[in-house]
Amino acid sequence: MHPAASGGAIRFTQVPPDPGAADLAVVLDTTWTPASWPPVPATEARSAAASPGIIGIRDVAERVLSRLDLIAETSAHLDRWAATSGVVEQLTIRDTSFWFYVRLRHWLWLEERILWAAIADAIVREHRPARIVCALGTDDALIDVLRLVTARDGIELDEEQPPEPGPDNAAPAASTAPSRAPKTGFRHSALARLARRVRDRFRGPPPPPPRVVRQQMTAARLVRVHSLVDALAAEPEARLLVVHEHARQRVETPDGPRSMNPYLDPIVDRLRGTSLEPIVLDIRARAGQDAAWERIGAGVDERMLPADALAIDRTPPPDAMLANAGATASATAPVE
Repeated sequence: MHPAASGGAIRFTQVPPDPGAADLAVVLDTTWTPASWPPVPATEARSAAASPGIIGIRDVAERVLSRLDLIAETSAHLDRWAATSGVVEQLTIRDTSFWFYVRLRHWLWLEERILWAAIADAIVREHRPARIVCALGTDDALIDVLRLVTARDGIELDEEQPPEPGPDNAAPAASTAPSRAPKTGFRHSALARLARRVRDRFRGPPPPPPRVVRQQMTAARLVRVHSLVDALAAEPEARLLVVHEHARQRVETPDGPRSMNPYLDPIVDRLRGTSLEPIVLDIRARAGQDAAWERIGAGVDERMLPADALAIDRTPPPDAMLANAGATASATAPVE
């Protein structure tokens, strides 16, 4: 337990507030830098940026990181938990544990909270507040840590919430008046259908909504992916499947800069044109994601596949969508 609180309030916020908003404001924007001099004459009030009641989180983080080996501490905590929890054995299939595959994402989650915990503890130790306020936009990881810190030290925690919808945003009350002319509504509906038929005859049917267009596009891409899988599976030669996670970085090569996986792509390059012509499966790519679809060659590169290629269920979409998808796939497929 820390020494008795001083009675002040600390407010965590993304932007510098007015000086009177709290006894101390902690600006979470790491790019924020306080002014080095008051923008007004020294005889007048100092600016909020120069106020001693406002500090930047970057300065606190710098002090914490200067004494904390974040990598070593995170690894020690996570490895100790893995050794005592049995997670390695629980995720073992055929003598291979998938814990080491998923470990990194948990390591990053823990590292972030260890850093926030050290920052929050340093601020609380120095200022000993009685109340902490988290403004809208406060990082979720920081809020997780502050809940623990305030519960430990008996500090009041106020998590600001977005305002509830007011009367102006409330849904209109449903009318309780009985319908006086149900037949008129039917007549209007029939007239509307007739008007649409006349319009469609001269203008053509209206374009489908964006959601339907997106579904048709994805269905067309899946048709292309399945056709590529079938063609590759029918090859008589031995095939090498390279599982790719799209861990790319900019690398300077003799042919100029290239965005590539520095571990797998050189191997794939060397195997091109050999008896082990590789098939690359990007498990981070999905046919429905435009950027990922372009990254793997938009279905034109016959040996680059998205994760959808692993799908066992090939349940076809509705007939109308499938017909549209087949036509689109035929139109976009490369000419042999």
